[in-house]
Amino acid sequence: MNRWVVACAGLAVLSGLALMKYAGIESDEAVFAMPLYAPFDRNFGVTVFHHHVPLMIFYYAGALKALLYWPIFQIFGVNPLSVRIPIICVTGLTVALWFRLAQRLAGARAARLASLLLASDPSFLITNTFDWGPVAVEHLLLVCACVLAVEGRLGAASVLIGLALWNKAVFLWACVGLTLGGFVYHRRLLRVFRDRGQILRCVCGFLIGAMPLIVYNAHRPLATFRSNVHVSMGDMPAKLQSLRYTLDGSILFGTIVDVNSSSDQQPPPTRIGRFSTYIAKSLGGVYHSLFFYGMVLGCFALPFWWPVPKRRAVLFSLFFCTGAFAMISITNSAGAPHHIVLLFHFAQLFVAAAVVSLRPIWLSRTLSGTLVLANLLVLNQYIARLEAEGAQGLFTDAIYQLSADLPDSPSSTIYSVDYGLSENLIALHQGKLSLKFLWVLSIPVNEITAAISDQKGIFISHLRGHEYYQGTADRLDVIASTAGYRRKSLSFVPDSHHRPQFEIFRFEPVAVPLITDTHTPNRQLGRN
Repeated sequence: MNRWVVACAGLAVLSGLALMKYAGIESDEAVFAMPLYAPFDRNFGVTVFHHHVPLMIFYYAGALKALLYWPIFQIFGVNPLSVRIPIICVTGLTVALWFRLAQRLAGARAARLASLLLASDPSFLITNTFDWGPVAVEHLLLVCACVLAVEGRLGAASVLIGLALWNKAVFLWACVGLTLGGFVYHRRLLRVFRDRGQILRCVCGFLIGAMPLIVYNAHRPLATFRSNVHVSMGDMPAKLQSLRYTLDGSILFGTIVDVNSSSDQQPPPTRIGRFSTYIAKSLGGVYHSLFFYGMVLGCFALPFWWPVPKRRAVLFSLFFCTGAFAMISITNSAGAPHHIVLLFHFAQLFVAAAVVSLRPIWLSRTLSGTLVLANLLVLNQYIARLEAEGAQGLFTDAIYQLSADLPDSPSSTIYSVDYGLSENLIALHQGKLSLKFLWVLSIPVNEITAAISDQKGIFISHLRGHEYYQGTADRLDVIASTAGYRRKSLSFVPDSHHRPQFEIFRFEPVAVPLITDTHTPNRQLGRN
């Protein structure tokens, strides 16, 4: 295997291993395990010969990852290592395949830079390592499908595209990008369309890959599209801003790690932490890479890359990113970092192919090194801040201590009253936890009152004022007070930096004082 491929894949894997210990398992990262451990939901599966077969996790996400992880969890159980090590290996494989694809499209020099940019990109590495979205399997399926297509195995590529669409229906954005970019290679496409056998193989391959999604939408008529396809352009400025900061790697500061607080910082206990902190302090903090400016440079460098033989690769990459982001921009609730990061492969190729075409050669090499170094410095900044602050919000590592504090006993129902405390706990307990989610801000009062009156019930939530859905604690306490109950805190769960993150509590009835008549002490109550 090419040494450069090994080096880039190794960089991605080592970066993932360095990052994985800092954050707890977040709900998006654990949601794929629901078909394995949560009660079977007939809305998202089918029954075949009296056996329940899960097809989907929810309306637009399939159960592919659950099926892939089933043997892993059977052998190793559910823990941070068994959840994240396979995904980190998937990241390394994605980088290796990406080099192969980029080399076929744009040549060896552009492929070396494109793979190194991808392997060092902080947005790509962090979202992949914590599989926020989730995105890791989507990346692998997209790159692998493109490799097979470039090598002429269109039937196999169609199977993977179908699988990717089943895995997450938002892969449709990438399909639009691939279609738009395909016009760059219109002559090759025309040859394919003239071959009826090839078209039949592609259609059959796609149907095989997407069959679970098709069956689900046939069983629940077009449920994926009715529930998740909503066109809206009202938040375009926010999506453009998200695009900018995802490209430069800064978007996850303030999401995964807090960059404002400094009161609870601890001296780094590890060598890598001390080294990262030293680099970060020496440079005054590097929170933005130069990749966004690399994209701008690629557009203005058109006179340099247009004459080169591989210009179709640059145009394909540009059209892919344009088409995919256009779909994101018109889709309601889209535009998060784990959506935009799906564009990153071809964004990296666009920049790499444009930069290596620049002359003189020393300018090209200097810009290449600068782009990669800026990526690494931002990645180092994340590690330094995670060492000092720890992960925050939905990514806090306090989830592990919370999981350890909760009993598996089915006699005690755990009521989760805030987002981010259901899927991860169900997965970590492998379905043995008797947990119910109470959507306090939207469900009827009588359902909340019934849970409050459960004297064996235990409630869990983020600390008051730090809830994902603000106002949850206040409404819960008001309903409890009205029903004659009051909150009793059992414990506060800290993270690895000894900061309380979660509260475990229950509700107890308020004692009603005995009413007596002090003026007529001998009066017998209840008599006429």
